[in-house]
Amino acid sequence: MAREKEKRKDAEEDLTQLRIYIFFIVVFSLIVLIITGGFLWFREYRKEARSTLDKHKHQMDFWKNWNIKSKDLTFVKKLAAGAEGEVWKGKLHGRIGDYAIKKAINTPDQDCSNGRAIWDEREVSFMMLVTHENLVEFIGAGEIRPEEGPVKGLPEMIDDEPVLFMVQEYMDGGSIDNYLHSTPRTFLTWAQRIQWAEDIAQGLEFIHGKGFAHRDLKSPNVLYEKSTMRAKVADFGLTTHVSSKNIDIGILRRESALHTSSCGTPQWMAPELCKTMADINDKYEVSVENNKDRARQDALRSYKDFKEKHGRVEYGKMVDVYAYGCVLFEISEHKPPWAADMDINRVFTKASWPSEIAPDPNPNLSP
Repeated sequence: MAREKEKRKDAEEDLTQLRIYIFFIVVFSLIVLIITGGFLWFREYRKEARSTLDKHKHQMDFWKNWNIKSKDLTFVKKLAAGAEGEVWKGKLHGRIGDYAIKKAINTPDQDCSNGRAIWDEREVSFMMLVTHENLVEFIGAGEIRPEEGPVKGLPEMIDDEPVLFMVQEYMDGGSIDNYLHSTPRTFLTWAQRIQWAEDIAQGLEFIHGKGFAHRDLKSPNVLYEKSTMRAKVADFGLTTHVSSKNIDIGILRRESALHTSSCGTPQWMAPELCKTMADINDKYEVSVENNKDRARQDALRSYKDFKEKHGRVEYGKMVDVYAYGCVLFEISEHKPPWAADMDINRVFTKASWPSEIAPDPNPNLSP
C-alpha cells in the first residue's frame, strides 16, 4: 500500500510539473506571438509612414522646384499634334531661349489628368526624379485653368476642365526619324551614326540603372540638336518601374511583376509583346466573324475574358533593348522597321514568329 501511495504521489508530482511546463510554453508562445505581431505591425506602420513621407516630399519638391504658372507661358508655334496632346515651341517668362511645351488634350470621355495631381502624372513624376545629359531636360509643369484667363499665343479654351502642360528643353532638330527617313544613307556619316547610337544607349542605360523601363523607345522619341548633332531620349509617358526594389511615388509604384502588353508602338515592340497582341487580335477577329447575334455575343465575351487574362505579361528592361536594336536599324538604313508592311496586325504576327520558323530575309547570303 505504501509503495502504491508513493507511486501515486510521484505521478501527481509529474503531472503537476507537466502542467507547469505546458503553462510556461503557452505563455512563452503568446509572448512570442505578441512580440512578432508587434514587430510586423511596426514594420508595416513604418513602411506606410515612410511612403506617406515620400509622397509629401515628392509633392513639396514639385511646388518648390517644378511648378510653372500658365501666365508665364507664351505659345509661339505648334510643332506637332496627336490624339493625346500637342507640342508647341514657346517662351517662358524670366528665361532666355525657346522651350518645348507639351499640352494635353481633354477628351469627352476622359480628362487629361485622370483625377491625379500634377506631380503624380507618370511623365511628370518620372522626370522629377531623373536628370541626365542624354535625356531631354525637364523644366517644369502646371495646369492651364480657364478661370485664370487666356494664355499668350493659345486659342481660348472652350472646355472648363484644367489642362496639363509640361515644359522641356527645345531640341531644334526635332526627332531623328524625320531626319533619317527623308534622307539617303549617304547623308549621314558613320561617325554621326555611332554618336547617335551612343547617346541613346547612355540615356537608356541611365534609365535602366534607376530601375525603370521606357517602354516606348523609337526614333520619333529621340530628339537631336542641329548645332551639335547630339541626341537625347524623350517622351516618358509610358515609363514604369520594373526593378525588384520598389519606390512608392504615385503612379510609378511597382505593384506587380506583370505589366500591360499593349504598350509601345508595334514596329518597335519586342516579340513577346507582339505575340500576346497577335493572339488577342486573332481572338477578336474570330469573335467578329460570327454572323449570329447570340454567337457573336458569346465570342465577344470570350474575347474580353481572353484579353483580361492575357493582356498583362511579365517583362522588364529587355523590351527597351529590342526597341534600341530597331532604332539602330533605322540609323543604319534610313527607314523604319517593317517599312514594307505597315499593317499593324501583320507586324504583330511577323515580329512574334519564333526564329526557327521565321523566313530567311536573304536566302542567297551565306552565313
